[in-house]
Amino acid sequence: MPGLTPDQIVIGLLLPAAIAAAAMIAAWRPWQRGAPDGRWIGGPALAIGFYIAFAKLVDNPLKTNDWSRWTPLLLVPAAIVALIDALWPPRRMWIRLLPPAVLGLLLGWLELPPAENRSVAATVHLLSMIGVGACVLLIWWLSLERVSRSMPGMTGPLALWLAAAGVSVTMATAATLFEGLAVASIATMAGAAALVAWWSRRTLALDHGAVLTASAAVVGAMVTAFTPLFSPGNSPANMIAVALAALSPLGIWMGEIPLLNRGGRFRRGVTRLALVAAAVIAAIALSAWFARQASQDM
Repeated sequence: MPGLTPDQIVIGLLLPAAIAAAAMIAAWRPWQRGAPDGRWIGGPALAIGFYIAFAKLVDNPLKTNDWSRWTPLLLVPAAIVALIDALWPPRRMWIRLLPPAVLGLLLGWLELPPAENRSVAATVHLLSMIGVGACVLLIWWLSLERVSRSMPGMTGPLALWLAAAGVSVTMATAATLFEGLAVASIATMAGAAALVAWWSRRTLALDHGAVLTASAAVVGAMVTAFTPLFSPGNSPANMIAVALAALSPLGIWMGEIPLLNRGGRFRRGVTRLALVAAAVIAAIALSAWFARQASQDM
């Protein structure tokens, strides 16, 4: 990849995966029978890993005045909420819906330019993207939370891995390489979680914790990278590719259609993963086609 150095690969992609794996192994203790519930570690571990990746590959949020670079800082309250949700989960669903909804609005708000630089049209466009970002974050959280809760083990981490990898590749192709690679750190951490889930004999789960933090990281990066693409004059193919990547977790809900929701747990899990993968593959293919067409027109 152009401009990608070995230390960026190690610190931006491999170190977050190692941190997530070590934290989850310590919390879940997969070598023990009757090991403790380690859901509480997922949110903080993924927040730390994403911050390290973003600071190395994109920009250090603590050293910039650019609001659009502050997404990793919003993962601090996300990780705290995730920790509370894991240790003292609210009984009412609407209470659990509030944090992702508010986070989605805040992530979009970071994209608003200073008041003196706003035109009416630009402000309306950005406000609409704030609403879209909040809806997409809710989709990611509800979808991945559901599959992680109903199918503990490798299915949840693999679904997150597929969806994050699809967004990462689409971002790197259609928008910005290094922010796409920062999202790839979520995919590498999800892959590490899948390996720990395999070791833990299907007990590891990402619900009530990691899903909220991971969703906020990915959707925050998407809002930053993709907002300029949804404006007049851009290719419909590119917009469709972005939409497919952003909405790929909906494949989890499609897998619950009675016609598809058949067989044992393994078959149902594979069906859900295949539907997410189909949207991801279509998104990557469309974004690659658009990039090739754009290079030929230059």
